[in-house]
Amino acid sequence: MSRRYPWSREENILALDLYFQSNRTRDLKRIDPKFTKLSKDFRQLYPDRAKQDKEYRNPTSIRLRLDNFKALDPDWPWVGLKNYPKSCEAIFNEFSENRDGLKRAVDSIRSDVIR
Repeated sequence: MSRRYPWSREENILALDLYFQSNRTRDLKRIDPKFTKLSKDFRQLYPDRAKQDKEYRNPTSIRLRLDNFKALDPDWPWVGLKNYPKSCEAIFNEFSENRDGLKRAVDSIRSDVIR
């Protein structure tokens, strides 16, 4: 059975990085290979959760998180998923105008945890 875990700061940071790398395009495939890669990274970040829940941070959940960021992005011309959590909003607000800080945070997470 799938369990619901709140998204961690690290997961939100990595997802936001993917959002900005995608150049806010509508053309990302429904299940893009980038979502699958990030899903594997998340499962490596939290192996106990991944072991307990086979669906932990699957590619679909990553797609939905990016849709949350779209709702927060004033430069996104369409509607995103507006029922976003406060943690998503906090990360977006912290890094949307600070891409250098986002890159440093991503690099730190990847070097410390994800191999």
